[in-house]
Amino acid sequence: SGAIAAVPSYGTYEIQFKGISGWTTPQNRSVTLSVAQADIWIDSDPYVQDPVQPLYENFQRIGYGNGQFVAVGGAYTLITTPDGVDWVRRAGRDDLLPESVNYADGTYVVVGRYNAARIMTSSNAVDWTSRFTDSTLNALHAVTYGKGLHVAVGAKAVTSPDGVNWTVRNVPTFGYGEMFGVAYGNNTFVAT
Repeated sequence: SGAIAAVPSYGTYEIQFKGISGWTTPQNRSVTLSVAQADIWIDSDPYVQDPVQPLYENFQRIGYGNGQFVAVGGAYTLITTPDGVDWVRRAGRDDLLPESVNYADGTYVVVGRYNAARIMTSSNAVDWTSRFTDSTLNALHAVTYGKGLHVAVGAKAVTSPDGVNWTVRNVPTFGYGEMFGVAYGNNTFVAT
């Protein structure tokens, strides 16, 4: 248990953890508070108490593969972590607002928008390469993998066997005219 202490102003503070019987006490940490970071959350379970770095972006999706979680969204943001505790903010791109991420067949695929539908890929979740831009499509909202094919959806579907070469597919849409989700199962792709 703990108490919430008022912070007199924004700035950098040292956090010291008091030893509690039966808990692993983490090392002291520095936390910098800014106007956009009004709250700090400390995640814990009965055995470990460890701070989670404050993140204030509006994340859209999270994916996992090759030992890394990748969360996307917010202000051109990609962040990664191997353990859900220590997050690394990767160099954002000023030409992509990421909306979805998937990992399959050795490739991370991030889809999104910025004046066009856009796709980026990475083999290691650190180095990202732009692979697809189509200004006739407003955005790509979701991505999945199945049957040897990466599939991203928005106003149309876009497919790739390797994450590098992408082909626009015409598929019927209803209502709003865009697809915001896609899944693969039972030998079938389904988009909504």
